Amino acid sequence: REALSMALNEFEGTVMLVSHDRALLRAVCDEFWMVSRGGVAPFDGDLDDYQRYLLDEAKRQRERVKIASTKPPVTTSAVRSHQPTLGAKPTSAQHISKNKKDLQTIETRLAALQEEGSVLETQLLAPAAALTELANLGTRLKHIQEEVRTLEDQWLALSAEMEG
Repeated sequence: REALSMALNEFEGTVMLVSHDRALLRAVCDEFWMVSRGGVAPFDGDLDDYQRYLLDEAKRQRERVKIASTKPPVTTSAVRSHQPTLGAKPTSAQHISKNKKDLQTIETRLAALQEEGSVLETQLLAPAAALTELANLGTRLKHIQEEVRTLEDQWLALSAEMEG
């Protein structure tokens, strides 16, 4: 690490260094950049500020998930059913009203899944956890992404039906 630090500090050009080695980063970095949410932006602060930022962000995400989890869960099977009750043929207005309600239910569930996905992504980026925990987080994130795709398809189908 010492030899690498010396070589990087003596280098006259620009180097982009990606590392989990905080000591190395402290020794050689003049500025920090954050890669997040599909973008790259300068980070105004040092490694301690970044750690505080991660802890604050994780806390905010946990609170969002906690709020979202207090709402009753919506199952995709409930959203998929568009069958009217037996014995009564729904009117066009009733059908549109049901579709609007289904769209709102899907949107609410999508928001909760996206929040949970953000929390999981933050946890995956946190300092190294046990491999089994990382695997569990990755598996849960994959399930969330699959459910999001399913719900988005349902949302598109309902929207097209309402427009037609």
